[in-house]
Amino acid sequence: MVWDRRGHAQVATLDVHALVVRDLAFSPDDHLLASVSNDHKLVLVDTSTWKTTASWDAHEGDAVGVAFHPSRPLIATTGQDAVVRLWTLDGKRVAEAVLPRPGNAVAFSADGARLAVATDDKVAVFAIK
Repeated sequence: MVWDRRGHAQVATLDVHALVVRDLAFSPDDHLLASVSNDHKLVLVDTSTWKTTASWDAHEGDAVGVAFHPSRPLIATTGQDAVVRLWTLDGKRVAEAVLPRPGNAVAFSADGARLAVATDDKVAVFAIK
């Protein structure tokens, strides 16, 4: 559910996943909200209307981590299939890398030049060009 802090009223209900939502991220301009779930999907919601703008299967297993690039129209995801992926905002896969174990979280550096991906026992850092 989406709540208005000032009016203390519910603004919308985001019923966009069939299973547990694992992670959320706002775009740098706050115009989009990304979510990933155990249903393998990444969903983008427009924050002005709270309507879904895009949705696609991001991973073969549970999708568990999502992050927006700080300055480019890219999204990173990771999941239980031990893969990290980079996507355009319309769902085109730009790049991917296989991890030694399932991914748990992703984060871009402030300048967007690096992407960190956490597994159970390691953090891998990738250069973004």
